[in-house]
Amino acid sequence: MFLNKAKYKIYRLLRLSEKFTKTDMVYLAKGGTLILLGQIISVLMGLTVSTGFANLIPKNVFGNYCFIISLAGIIGTFTLTGMRTAIAQSVSRGYEGTLKVGFRIRLKWNLFASLFTFGISAYYAVNNNMALSTSFLIIAFFMPFRDSAALYSPFLAGKRLFGIRMLFNSLWNIITAIVLLTTISVTHNVAMIILSSFVTGTVLASLFYIITLKRYVTKESIDYSSISYAKYLSIINIVGSLSSYIDKVLIFKFFGATELAVYSFSTSPVTHLRGGGKLLRTLSMPKFSVMELTNIKKTLFLKIFYLFIFYTFITFLYILSAPYIYNSFFPEYIESVRFSQIYALGLLTAPISILSNAFVAHKKTREIYYINIIIPLMRIILLIVLAPIYGIWGAVIALLVSHIFNAGLTIFLFKRMQ
Repeated sequence: MFLNKAKYKIYRLLRLSEKFTKTDMVYLAKGGTLILLGQIISVLMGLTVSTGFANLIPKNVFGNYCFIISLAGIIGTFTLTGMRTAIAQSVSRGYEGTLKVGFRIRLKWNLFASLFTFGISAYYAVNNNMALSTSFLIIAFFMPFRDSAALYSPFLAGKRLFGIRMLFNSLWNIITAIVLLTTISVTHNVAMIILSSFVTGTVLASLFYIITLKRYVTKESIDYSSISYAKYLSIINIVGSLSSYIDKVLIFKFFGATELAVYSFSTSPVTHLRGGGKLLRTLSMPKFSVMELTNIKKTLFLKIFYLFIFYTFITFLYILSAPYIYNSFFPEYIESVRFSQIYALGLLTAPISILSNAFVAHKKTREIYYINIIIPLMRIILLIVLAPIYGIWGAVIALLVSHIFNAGLTIFLFKRMQ
């Protein structure tokens, strides 16, 4: 009886708060709590793995690992990445059969990318770098199945099964962290580290995909227009995806594996903090897909304002605490602190990213094109110009400037959207 009364009071409090937040607070509390828990687990596991990498393996080994993952990410830009967004949007409107079709199509695209990865493996074999050659051979074999099966996650988000999604993703993060930490504690062989990561990811993604198909796909209806939309999103996402990884490739090429390791630890903590915005982006996509655009525009800027206040607090708290964080967890990378503190200023632009969800949910192709082409292209140009000359400082400044311009352009396009 007491528990029911407490739930009712919380429910009433949430409904009353909607007058000020202009948000469905019950929906946010139900889904947001679960996603937040999953995000906390993800950050903790990321911090744990990063601590392991910082203290258990040499910098040059970690630098090689970062380069391999980054180049694999660039290859992955050509594997129908837009299918994730298309499935989340399609499923939110009841087209659950799109998951099966999306899996088959993305697998085909991944297989083509694998052929290219085999070529990279052969290139490093010819140049007698067997560590990199073996690593890319492993990626070529496992990446298609892992990435295709991982479509279970946007399906569960689109169906608003946030608890199941949180459970699956948390298990993925925890198990992967355990496997990686075990591997790096017994070997510094970068190919073995890559093998442990990709085998674990493939097995878990496949398991969760099968469970999702058997238990949560209750309709066979397919939105074939979403497949075309996925291809469109994938094409315009290419530049954006390239810009997400090219910084590490450039640092590796011009300055080597050790410098890349320092750079990676400069950006990694801030990237984890910025990833917290995924909570609201995940929650907002199903809502935006069924809301009128005029209603979205009426209330969204107030929510952005509240988020900005929160991120301002987080940003300056991180800047003040960064030296203590690195001394405690990453003592071998203390030189990364100054870079990380400057890069953290980009967190102030993180709340603006939720605006772009409205573009995607309502298929505003012109706005999506601008956001996914202009800003990433500018980021790539800045990185190509600044990183080879100024090293880590050049890459950090390039990323920070691109975050600011991205926020400004997103606000401008959102206000003009009709």
